[in-house]
Parts: sequence; structure tokens; C-alpha cells
Amino acid sequence: MSYAKYPYTNSALSAAALALTSDLLRQHNPSLAQVVQNALANIKEAPPGRRTGIRVTQPPLNSSLIASLEAETVGKVLEALTDLGNQALEGQHDDPEQLELVHRLLVDWAALADWLLHCTDNRPTTFH
Repeated sequence: MSYAKYPYTNSALSAAALALTSDLLRQHNPSLAQVVQNALANIKEAPPGRRTGIRVTQPPLNSSLIASLEAETVGKVLEALTDLGNQALEGQHDDPEQLELVHRLLVDWAALADWLLHCTDNRPTTFH
């Protein structure tokens, strides 16, 4: 499925967010961390945001990122980040900065999952 034709109005996952996700997951889920790292290596430069009046809009989602990550992978990343957040909340990690980082990454990945669902909801259907 080509996602390039679907507008993406939320902020795109940045290369930094992908790298941080890979780093966080490396110890807990090395294979998933490698998938995220490979996606990071495969993406092209995201187009710049557009200026509309006095505001600069966020850049559109880089469709090459979606081409290298499947929806199932996005769900697995969300699950893994949720597990890390739960461990931090249960006191297994006494680093409030890591908890904040996990929270921010969860928001970014959840926005991506929401966008993917929106694309699926808007697919043209053929009736026979």
C-alpha cells in the first residue's frame, strides 16, 4: 500500500526519535531495535515543512519510513515502549528522564499508528 497520497498533519517521527527508540530497545528487544535501526538507515531526507502565513507546518511524514516499517512493527514498538514505561513506573528504573523519554516516544509512535489507521479507514473499496 502506498501511503504517500495520504496527508499527514502530525509531526513526523524524526531521525533522532528513531535512533532513541532503537537505543532504548536494544537491551530489551535487540531484534526490534535492529528493525528500527534499519528503517532509520533506509529513510531519505524528510521534506521541509511548508510556510503557511506566519506558521511553519510540520514536515509531512516521510513515506520511505513507512515503506520500511510495517504496521505490525509499529505495534510491536508501541508494545515494547509501553513495557519499558511500565517497568519505570514500577520502580525497576529510577531514572525520571528515561520515563519522560519513553513517554515522548510513545506519543510519537502512537501518532504514527493513528495515522496508519486513518489511512486504512480511508482506503477506497471495491464492491462486486
